[in-house]
Amino acid sequence: MPLMLDSCCATAVELNLQFNANNSHCIAFGKLNHNVLRPIVLNNSTLTWAPVVKYLGVHLVSGRKLSFVINPAKRSFFMACNAILNHTKHNDEIIQLSLQESHCLSILTYGVTAVSLNVSQHNELNACWNSVYRRIFGFH
Repeated sequence: MPLMLDSCCATAVELNLQFNANNSHCIAFGKLNHNVLRPIVLNNSTLTWAPVVKYLGVHLVSGRKLSFVINPAKRSFFMACNAILNHTKHNDEIIQLSLQESHCLSILTYGVTAVSLNVSQHNELNACWNSVYRRIFGFH
């Protein structure tokens, strides 16, 4: 592993790029993920081992198998939805729904096609989107 990182650092230097160890983390998957893992050094800086890593908007969770966390996406989705609803409360429902679809739905579904969600996570995402309809159209 150290040789591979040294090779990456050497290539980055040739390309006038620099790794930022403060923004880099390590994460372990598989049956040995709970073992004591040796520190990994990148450009004379030690990388931290993290239980959850955000990569391209998807939160990966360390564990026996690859899994994902959807709560940060749900939180961002509801913040965006509430901001739009608070600024458009006097507008037509169809306009509100159109704004939600164009600005908020992508927050909720970003990266979903690249991961395999379990049934309960899929149901949670559906419930989030259904709550937008309930709020806009006054359903309980």
